[in-house]
Amino acid sequence: MAQAKVLIATVTFMVILTTSAQAQPQQCAGANVSVTAENQDDIDLACEAAAKTVSLFAECAIPALSEPTKIEIVDDIPQGCFGLFHCDTRLIEVLSRDALDGARRPESALSFLATDDFFQSIVVHELTHAATEGMPCPFDGCVVGPEYVAYLIQLRSLDHEAREVFESTIDMQSPVMPDSFHPIIILMSPDLFSQRVWAHHWQLDDPCGFVGELMRGESILDFELFDAD
Repeated sequence: MAQAKVLIATVTFMVILTTSAQAQPQQCAGANVSVTAENQDDIDLACEAAAKTVSLFAECAIPALSEPTKIEIVDDIPQGCFGLFHCDTRLIEVLSRDALDGARRPESALSFLATDDFFQSIVVHELTHAATEGMPCPFDGCVVGPEYVAYLIQLRSLDHEAREVFESTIDMQSPVMPDSFHPIIILMSPDLFSQRVWAHHWQLDDPCGFVGELMRGESILDFELFDAD
């Protein structure tokens, strides 16, 4: 009986050690980002996405992450999103690849992406939100500018073939005006919002220059939703 108790205690201790080891954040090389997940493949993919994001930021005049940012790969996000950035704690939650498979809609604009590619694009999107925190805004609760940049960098992270598939469902020629980006579209039809972002971006003479203007507050996509009077 004493030997059985020792065996149980030893196994329990080993389980605690294993769980503790899995919960330790892993620092991503070349990025001010750490990742926590139970699956090492999820960590590796998230770190690859973080490294890609660093390069994408440099291309489009987005400042690198100056503060450490934590990514936790989880199996559930209460808000029903694929990813979520908590600005107060610099924490990003992203659904694990297994959870993403169950949450994705077959009719969505990026449904053609393999799970790994979609997972990485979500990481890129949320890291961009971390980079746009504090983006200049003359109104309360600006969401359009940050979401424009986040969807843009997410889409720029896709490979050439994936971009072509995405563009095949969009009218890339008809002019997209800045007032086409209404906050309600982000809530009701994020796919439509992302499609407009992509078309608008490539209709500009200096696409990434416009991103720089947004980041510096020189161009504003948001507007006052309600008249104070």
